[in-house]
Amino acid sequence: MSGKIWSYLRGNLNELTSWCKDVGNKVANESIDPNVVLKNTLEIQKILTRPQINPIMVDWNPDLYDFSENRFEIIVNGIPYDLSNSELICVEGDIANPLQFAFDTSEVSIVFEIELGTINTDGQNTPYYKIIKRTNIDAVVNHGGTPQSIESFFQEFAPTIWFADGSQLFQNNYIKEKTEADVIPLDSIISDNWEGVNLRHESQDISPYVQDSIQYYFINKIKNDFNIIYDDDGKGEIADIVGIKDLPTHIEIHLFHLKGALRGAVCNDINNFYYVCGQAQKSLNWKYKFRKGKDFFDHLFKRKVKLLNGATCSRFIKGTEEDLENVLVAAKWEKETKFLIYIVQPALSKANASRDILQLLGNTHHYLHTLGNVELVVYSNV
Repeated sequence: MSGKIWSYLRGNLNELTSWCKDVGNKVANESIDPNVVLKNTLEIQKILTRPQINPIMVDWNPDLYDFSENRFEIIVNGIPYDLSNSELICVEGDIANPLQFAFDTSEVSIVFEIELGTINTDGQNTPYYKIIKRTNIDAVVNHGGTPQSIESFFQEFAPTIWFADGSQLFQNNYIKEKTEADVIPLDSIISDNWEGVNLRHESQDISPYVQDSIQYYFINKIKNDFNIIYDDDGKGEIADIVGIKDLPTHIEIHLFHLKGALRGAVCNDINNFYYVCGQAQKSLNWKYKFRKGKDFFDHLFKRKVKLLNGATCSRFIKGTEEDLENVLVAAKWEKETKFLIYIVQPALSKANASRDILQLLGNTHHYLHTLGNVELVVYSNV
């Protein structure tokens, strides 16, 4: 058995020597069962057909997150979009059918299909992955070179699909953990009675706000807890609500993902949770973009005006642009930052939640904790 052991750590020669001795002792320790060490690693296999599991989220190719949101410009019918005002969404459908996703904006939606299979090359069957555009709308993508069609762009920069069981698909590579995550701990679920709220109404829209909406109710519930509250609801959002605390020792970024209840009722319909769990997982990317630079703040400044049906209002519910600038300055001075992620779904009864829903939330809780050391908190009904 052979392999490499490495670390991101930097230090002097004494620290390197100490690290090598510590690792060496573990490698040479015959009492450590390597099967235990490897039980939580990932399994990767090439697949030729789609997994028979519900997708919950599709996200841009990871390479796109190495650049600012406006680095990739998508032109549709002469209108430019970028990652700040567009998004990728899963297209709902029977799990027996091919996977589909859509490039989605406030004005247009372009559907794509992911085709998996094999092609015979020199007498050998080789797995292939193909993006097929299913909507008769043309679009081109500019990203520093010759413009290319949107389907060839996705062929080159393949998106990643996440599924309800925590597995994911990248091109033909199907990735899943060897062990199943636990259900979400019940103490991570906070119940409320949602008095006066129409559970169908997710968004507060723009001023004058929809006052019986989930978003309006929840903003007023948490308003005193933050220096800045920002309504980021819409295509390309970080979260429906962004709450920021600028504390003496660190900065806290709270991302709240809201979802209206199907049929406006409290029930155990798991379809209330696929999309919002995907949103929560996708927002983890912002923790790492925050570390790389000011992209997080550029996003909020760029989207500071909320537009709906020709009318506008500010997205700053509490705090000002100046307050956000002050947080940016604090972040530049490398003030420690902590991210917290929430799902707000009043369709869930904490007292009567089904095992399937708790498992789905557990998969999201596990994903955020293991990949980002971020805890998930869920707001539910009683």
